[in-house]
Amino acid sequence: MPWTTAWNPPSERAALGKSETGSLRISASQRGRNLRFDIRDDGRGFHLERIEARGIELGLLKAGLSYTPEHLHRLTLEPGFSTAGQTTQLSGRGVGMDVVRAEIEALGGEVHLSSEVRRGSLIRLSFPLSRAVVSCLKVRSAGQSFGIPLGSVIRVQAERRLCHGGDQVHVLGRSLPLESLQACLGLPEPDGQKGFVVLGQQGASARSVEVALGVDEILGRAEVLLRSLPELAHTAGIMGGSVQEDGILWVLDPEAMLGLAMDSLMRRVARV
Repeated sequence: MPWTTAWNPPSERAALGKSETGSLRISASQRGRNLRFDIRDDGRGFHLERIEARGIELGLLKAGLSYTPEHLHRLTLEPGFSTAGQTTQLSGRGVGMDVVRAEIEALGGEVHLSSEVRRGSLIRLSFPLSRAVVSCLKVRSAGQSFGIPLGSVIRVQAERRLCHGGDQVHVLGRSLPLESLQACLGLPEPDGQKGFVVLGQQGASARSVEVALGVDEILGRAEVLLRSLPELAHTAGIMGGSVQEDGILWVLDPEAMLGLAMDSLMRRVARV
């Protein structure tokens, strides 16, 4: 891994306004149909000019051509590739990163590298959620059971307090846009819905994007084994399914559902 050679010495870190101790952060999140791990450091970053020179020396690149940062970063994943001036037990032999890539790709995953000079590096590992246990809130709409990953559920309410003509709900002193789950997925609309689920996702700014999804019935929490179902592979808003005693549970993609809900609301406003 690059961290054995990427750390700045304490004196260099101090000159750059960094703490003397290096920082390594690991975070995990779910993005649609993928599980993502981000591994960040605040070291030197990848030396792209040195990587390019070494790539030309090894015959992996052609002199005189221009290469993108992404291309140069991925070069470090090649077997036997190293820019280290000396070999130690931990680094310099050109093995390690290629093994990481091979193991991750064997699981159907991907590796993405990026860095900023003197700011640090990011290694992002992405794995498909073809089979994983997901904590969900089970709901029912249009006679179909759905699972909403709990990480995106902000609030659940069995009864509604409608406002602004029924297009919004009142939650904790705030008014949120309301759209039915059926409308988002293009399913038949019910005569009346009982409850709603507030979905939220952190946006690019500090504020979270929140929408209330109207549902027929709230069934409770469940741990479900997520599977990739071919018949649902191209269905917007669905990231997989789970076989339950009462049939197939469709597991929703929260990020996609937020987009579908906002699109549906905009179409409704345009018709007014």
